[in-house]
Amino acid sequence: MNRCGIFAVAAGLCVGAAGVAQAAVVFEQLPNYGNGYFADSAGNAPLQRIAENFTLGTGTAIGQVGAWGVYFPNNIMIDNYTVNFYADSGNYPGALLHSVGGSASSVDTGVDAFGSDVYESTITLNSAFNAAAGTQYWVSITNSTGLGSDWAWITATADFVGRWSPDAGASWLDLGSDLSLRLYEVPAPSSLALLGLGGLIAGRRRR
Repeated sequence: MNRCGIFAVAAGLCVGAAGVAQAAVVFEQLPNYGNGYFADSAGNAPLQRIAENFTLGTGTAIGQVGAWGVYFPNNIMIDNYTVNFYADSGNYPGALLHSVGGSASSVDTGVDAFGSDVYESTITLNSAFNAAAGTQYWVSITNSTGLGSDWAWITATADFVGRWSPDAGASWLDLGSDLSLRLYEVPAPSSLALLGLGGLIAGRRRR
């Protein structure tokens, strides 16, 4: 069974395979632009899912998820992301812990790959995922672009233990690549309102 990646499509091998306010970065794997794997539930491989592992040194609530991707082959940008967080089971995604949508902001990086613009997408989750310190988790990002261009998740270089599923997460297989990824903690409450109130009081005193 073929992993349906951009190189596979270009070679004819993928046959029959079914501004945002950002908080502190708590995990990061930058793209290497070596390949991209389709993760689009409305695309040519609608059941394919891709997952990347992560472990945090400090427990935190993850409020935003970032990834680099291309809209292949027509460069039509449509964002409708679902982010799934899984427990680890023998170094593979296990039980689904949190499935959530969110609003996305996608920015053209100025880099081209596979004939398409590479976008960095930051997804602000509708509800945060609470990750414990020192625990391995898996995160799967899936877009649903509809007709036009399939979203493909761009690779990174880390520990080479990414996973892929041909059946929407019912089973997981070795990918042999890592995926670009940024995880952000939930932003702390802004102090701007308090500072504004102080300014207002000071202004009244001057009068």
